[in-house]
Amino acid sequence: MTEKKFNPFSVAIVATEKAIKEREKKITAQQQIEKLSIDLEYRAKLLFDIGYAEGKCEFHQGQKKKAAEKELADLKRQFKRVENAYSQKSTDLLFKYEDEVNDLNHALRQLKRMENQHTERLAFFELKQTT
Repeated sequence: MTEKKFNPFSVAIVATEKAIKEREKKITAQQQIEKLSIDLEYRAKLLFDIGYAEGKCEFHQGQKKKAAEKELADLKRQFKRVENAYSQKSTDLLFKYEDEVNDLNHALRQLKRMENQHTERLAFFELKQTT
């Protein structure tokens, strides 16, 4: 009778832990962008790279031009993210992720408590059935 019983809470616990990790990655990414927005050398290099990519777009034709346009679009997107690192929208998003992590941690504690109660009940009923 030592076979392992299915615990319905284990799936929810794994999903909640995964969601917490995803939110924490997003928070870390936003914090890194905020650090980069303060770094003047990085911003200067990014602007230089944008100017260089614009020159490549003007100079090249065909496939090379398309590749240069794609590179330019990526650099502009990156610069826009760095430029808007401390915007109201980014700040609200960061607070939202932090609130979600707190809520998910609370839910995780409840799920673990419920899982423990479930295993205790199963053990109690198994003990009761064997006696």
